[in-house]
Amino acid sequence: MFKNLSIVIVFLVLISSAWCDFDIPKNAGTTAFPFLLKLQYDARATALAGMIANWYKFPGYTICNPSTPSIAGASGIAVVYGNYWGLFNTGGLAYTRTFGETKDHYVTFVLLGVSYGEFIKTNIDAQEIGTFTPGDFEFVTGYSRRVGKYSSIGVNVKFIYSYADIFSASAFALDVGFSKRLRRKRTQFAVVVENLGFMLSTYGDEKAKLPLCLKVGGWTDLPEFPGALNAQLELSKDNGFRFGSLALSPKIGLDIEPVKNIEILIAYTMKPTKGNSSSLLGLSGGVVVDLKKVSFEYGIQHTGQLGLVNRFTLNYRGI
Repeated sequence: MFKNLSIVIVFLVLISSAWCDFDIPKNAGTTAFPFLLKLQYDARATALAGMIANWYKFPGYTICNPSTPSIAGASGIAVVYGNYWGLFNTGGLAYTRTFGETKDHYVTFVLLGVSYGEFIKTNIDAQEIGTFTPGDFEFVTGYSRRVGKYSSIGVNVKFIYSYADIFSASAFALDVGFSKRLRRKRTQFAVVVENLGFMLSTYGDEKAKLPLCLKVGGWTDLPEFPGALNAQLELSKDNGFRFGSLALSPKIGLDIEPVKNIEILIAYTMKPTKGNSSSLLGLSGGVVVDLKKVSFEYGIQHTGQLGLVNRFTLNYRGI
């Protein structure tokens, strides 16, 4: 029944923009922590636009899909670093390992941070009185387990804290994921619901909603081709093609292994375009060098007139 699931998802990705208006949703920009909660921290995740159906054995990728560790067997440590447009810096640590005799249970701990650089502080008369550096932090605790031979479920519990000078805000959220392998491990699909939660404290009086998002993705190994095809649909109230009161964001990508231990990643996120938008908007890519226990990843994303996002990840799987 699921044999052609990935092909169906690819088909939906390619035609979904024809069903939707090219206007930005009215809800865009009204959610809390829109930058922090939508980041692709991991370099591979950046290169593949956050695809959730991959079963990579890399601890840095577990933030994309809470059910990944148990279905992929991802134990280890990841160190991540990223730079946004030469302005913002992001970084973090991810640790994932199995426990129990059957090795079907996994726990994950992730610490992520964003530094927005130095800002000038002024008084009410616009006189400079110092500087301050705003930032965001996110601490994630995750659990995943196998359900049967080829299925897994998982949940990430997230605490988010944001600060700017003497002001701060915080939130609590959950990500829930399910993954299923098919066709002797050559095809997989996944479903993830992100940011189920609420604000704990705010900068002002109004508590905005978190950017809730539903993701459905598929991955399939391509016969007679050194690589795999990824496709994904994301439904939210933020950026994407208008679909009634919601927004739809289709994605498609390739993971190519031209030679052993070297992977080339490329993905494209279809976006509404207006005016002089770059034709490269939504394009991302990267390269992975995978050794026995260590892998180095580089991911790059084009964000239009804002510039480029660069990410680096070092994974160690010897735990």
